[in-house]
Amino acid sequence: LLKRTVKEEMENIRGQLNLFKDCKAPCIVFAEVTDSIQGDENKPLSERPTLDNDTWNSYCKKINEIGKRLEDEEMPLAYHHHMGTVIQSEEDTIRLMQETNDSVKLTIDTGHMLFAGGDYLKIIKNFKEKIAHVHCKDMKIKCKYTAPGTFDMVEMAKLIDNAVSQKPKGIVITLPDAAALGKSVKAAIAAGIPVVSMNSGSDDFAKLGISAHVGQTEFEAGVGGGQKMKAAGGKKALCVNHEVGNVALDRRCAGFKKGFGGSVEILGTSNDPTEIQKAVAAKLGGVDTILTLGAGLSGEAALKALKSAGKVGQVKLGTFDMSPGMLKAAAAGEVEFLIDQQQYLQGYLPIAIFAQYMRWGTMPAGVVMTGPGFVTPDNASKVIKWAAQGYR
Repeated sequence: LLKRTVKEEMENIRGQLNLFKDCKAPCIVFAEVTDSIQGDENKPLSERPTLDNDTWNSYCKKINEIGKRLEDEEMPLAYHHHMGTVIQSEEDTIRLMQETNDSVKLTIDTGHMLFAGGDYLKIIKNFKEKIAHVHCKDMKIKCKYTAPGTFDMVEMAKLIDNAVSQKPKGIVITLPDAAALGKSVKAAIAAGIPVVSMNSGSDDFAKLGISAHVGQTEFEAGVGGGQKMKAAGGKKALCVNHEVGNVALDRRCAGFKKGFGGSVEILGTSNDPTEIQKAVAAKLGGVDTILTLGAGLSGEAALKALKSAGKVGQVKLGTFDMSPGMLKAAAAGEVEFLIDQQQYLQGYLPIAIFAQYMRWGTMPAGVVMTGPGFVTPDNASKVIKWAAQGYR
């Protein structure tokens, strides 16, 4: 693109673009290879091409136009920072993301960013909304997954204790109840095993000595949901909590109450979708807003209650997380929003963190944020396509 016009570049990629459409690919990965030295064993990386300020400005204008054209064809451009090219380093990538519009997405490649001496976790944290594609390198780490069959803190503590007895080089956990799991977590750390938490536990991980947390801060995500419902005109709300005692879910409701500002009733239920539907139906006469804390369970149950009562649209519904049913409902305009914490990244990033820790002793501090993002009727159809590919 540095040497071509936008029209010429579109003509050049047309064959690949059509192939990707036929394959129902989620995006097209784009990298500038003009004067690239990748593969040239006679040139050191210090001789890779760079851009001056004027060229940066003209190049970003071209990328913006290419991105818009590809977006119009429902094939998002995901720019790949790449070793040996004009966009290689952390600084290059940050500048590109800052100086391009929303149609230019990002391919985050942990290997290339690490190779360039950059911090891929910083890139992910700062530009999580622009990430459309992830390139995972073989981190050569063996992982074993275990989980209790139901929401059972006693069983989960036993699983952590069992993991400690196997003396792994690291443990990734979710932390729905710090009080119930704290003893087991502290035993792992006392045994010299580093622990990273993900998903639940953003407000509690540090006091247990956990090295880092990957996820979203639940209270703040709830605040964001409350603010959106307030902006939509809500006055009286219901926050449906299907796991009362799960600290993360309790904080979601607390944050929602603060952001909403109006009347909020917290409705505690079981994990039974039929019970949830009945409980929500019994409350529909007194509310104009509902927030549920799990799309596939309480979200879909609440939507069924609204449909049965003929109140879809009259009572505004939002939910945490995503499910196929709620994504379709959002695309149909039946749901105000889905709060997306991007669980794909929550599963991937802790393993990537341990890969770096085991090799070089590096460990991020604090919370590595993966959300909240909001899926709305405006972007739900695109998210459905990406979810089918396993990325959302």
